[in-house]
Amino acid sequence: MVFRMARPTKRNNSANAQFRQRVPTDLVESLRGQVFVARLPVELGSSETFTVQTKIGETVVFSLRTAQTTLRNARNAAAQQQVNAFFEAARRGPEDLTFKQINALCGELYRHIVTPREENPPTALELEIMASDALEARYNIDHCTEAGRQRAIAAVGKWLDLEAFISGTATSLGIALSERSRIDFLEAMPDTLAEAVKVLNMRRAANYAPDPTTARYAPLVAPRKPDVVGGVQTFDELFDKWKSIGTHAPATLTRWRGILKRFKAFVGHDDPRRVTRADALRWKDDLVAAGLQRIDMSFLATMRRLYGYSVENAETTGITENPFDKVKAKQKVQAGTGRLPFSREEVALILRASRLKKAAYLRWIPWLQAASGARVAELAQLWGSMVVTVDGLPCIKITPAPDGGRIKNDTSERIIPIHPTLIADGFLDFVKARGNGPLFYGGTKAKPAEPQSDEQKHPSKGVSNRLAAWVRELGITDPRKAPNHAWRRWVKTELGRTGCTDRLADAIQGHAAANEGGRYYHASAEDMLSAIAKIDLEAAVTGKDQALAIAAPA
Repeated sequence: MVFRMARPTKRNNSANAQFRQRVPTDLVESLRGQVFVARLPVELGSSETFTVQTKIGETVVFSLRTAQTTLRNARNAAAQQQVNAFFEAARRGPEDLTFKQINALCGELYRHIVTPREENPPTALELEIMASDALEARYNIDHCTEAGRQRAIAAVGKWLDLEAFISGTATSLGIALSERSRIDFLEAMPDTLAEAVKVLNMRRAANYAPDPTTARYAPLVAPRKPDVVGGVQTFDELFDKWKSIGTHAPATLTRWRGILKRFKAFVGHDDPRRVTRADALRWKDDLVAAGLQRIDMSFLATMRRLYGYSVENAETTGITENPFDKVKAKQKVQAGTGRLPFSREEVALILRASRLKKAAYLRWIPWLQAASGARVAELAQLWGSMVVTVDGLPCIKITPAPDGGRIKNDTSERIIPIHPTLIADGFLDFVKARGNGPLFYGGTKAKPAEPQSDEQKHPSKGVSNRLAAWVRELGITDPRKAPNHAWRRWVKTELGRTGCTDRLADAIQGHAAANEGGRYYHASAEDMLSAIAKIDLEAAVTGKDQALAIAAPA
């Protein structure tokens, strides 16, 4: 059965929101007076929970203990799922638990006793009384009668409301315990109590060694929760909901969808609601074992963000926990793997070969890269209309292309003066002949790209890829030297050699300012040209100051 989600409500005497759900008509009388316990997330995306307890009447009502909107919504969604599961369990009727489930319920009891008492353990006398209560419970349980079981419950009643624990734990998991399962649990309870007292005695003796007892209990797993109307059903649906919240670069969408596809294949199902923290940890270990790099900044970051969005919008996604929260892959950058700039020999090789090419992108983009340190994607999508005059100086304007080409971020938008060597070589004549449209794609007529779907790559991406392949064909195959991005490292290095300040170099290359004050700095075209012109491209291409004997490819 599908349940519709109740919205959080407010009380007149409190700023905190409350959960309120009417009990279905067919269940009102059978559930009236029962205790319901909900486990709610402490923080957004956290797996840590706290419990709230209420007695059922015609409605299930309790405080969500927050007025903060996103946390309120996440707690409300978590409560809704548990209430729905509780109603479903009531309709199914009492169920027999397996031996493993009884063991898991005992583990929950163990944690319920130990966790709140570890910080400040009971006194020696209090522990002695607890141990005596546990022995009395064992003695009464051994009589195997209902009266004996009630005496056992009474024996521990001074420090544990056992009936409330049984009822609350079962209902929050959507289980209605059969009488047989209730008896099985009570008969196993004294041993659990004894183990709890034992570990608390260790804590009282200032022994905080890892607790070996918890490992013997199976995890307490709730049955599949009934669907919430509007909740996501598949990974693709989750991705599409996230995609709809803003504008994303096609490359980002393609990369993220690929990561999601890889994770879906790993877990072997298509339900984002079934993903657990254990799944996230196993996937992280699998990626590390595969030898992949930057796992935390790519694979895990993608999934953390998708599930973070889901938790923030729990009312529509039905997802209340982020299984990737705090899952990290601590990978150190190994020596000998960092990115490098081109060498002077490689710069000469590329620029010489470029000067001999007729294809516009091969003839001009390498020189523009060497003269500006701009990203290849910024240059590949240039239009003739983006070649402008600023303060009397010919410049290229790095900005989103009119037909949908994107730039990396807001600091990427800038004006870069054109290097004198490119002007002498005829770059401005090429732009004039090409017209106001795309310079390096769109065919001989420089036609703009057709309207694109969200995940369709801009045609300038193909230009960038072909350029990278051409550089590799020249024999520059060092994997540490990205065939396009290595120019940015080379230019930054050359600017530093000529005395250019870091602040001006960042402005030329579109790097973010080092601090908030730096964001107020705006370099003039004149200052940028003064720095750029000091990079002697003719010396670079002729091998001046170095004995280069590199023949340019035909």
